[in-house]
Amino acid sequence: MDKLHEENRNNFEAHYNANHHFKINPTMRTVEGYSSLNAGKAFDLWNAAIASIVVDCEEPDSYLTADGTRLAYKAYIRSIGLSIKGE
Repeated sequence: MDKLHEENRNNFEAHYNANHHFKINPTMRTVEGYSSLNAGKAFDLWNAAIASIVVDCEEPDSYLTADGTRLAYKAYIRSIGLSIKGE
């Protein structure tokens, strides 16, 4: 499991456990999600919500474009699972 996916699961579990009487623990994890149907559905919704976030990247000043900072900025946004407006 990659670092981003693991961090996403950890964030989901922390949020879920803080807001529900029924608690998720790592032994309930499966490749697709969770052995609990309710936790699995909640995880699917969590991932759908993250996938729906779109970041609007304004055009940077010319010095940012020249040194590749803009490309690195966009690559970072994509690496955390977010989309960029207009792409």
